[in-house]
Amino acid sequence: MKGHFYRRGCSCKKKRCTCGSKWAFTIDIGIGPITGKRKQKVKSGFNTKEEAEASAAALIHELNQGIYAKETDLTFCEFANQWLPIYSESKDVKPGTIRVRIHEINKLLPYFSQLKIEGHHKKGISRCPKPFKGKRIF
Repeated sequence: MKGHFYRRGCSCKKKRCTCGSKWAFTIDIGIGPITGKRKQKVKSGFNTKEEAEASAAALIHELNQGIYAKETDLTFCEFANQWLPIYSESKDVKPGTIRVRIHEINKLLPYFSQLKIEGHHKKGISRCPKPFKGKRIF
């Protein structure tokens, strides 16, 4: 894996930074299948170089294990339509469980169908539609 660590936006000319900039890293995550160009992942906001190195090591581990989830602009509806067939084909899933998942997805679709999966945080979840407030959805 190629990559490097640096201080993002550092304006100091000294060896020790005094401007308060944060650490960042850039890691190569592979080659794009369509373009053939290399793809990179940049993450920043780390207070120390050690924090950046630990985060980069975790990312590299995910890449090596094949569990890295690339960030996309998928909506909940698109994700559900892609996920359900994959989930249904797995070995250990009973037909009743698949039926329950279809029912749950159909209940959520009117509220979350156009909501992008990426970038959710507690504020967005706390503004949950009234039918789901204080109730267990799954």
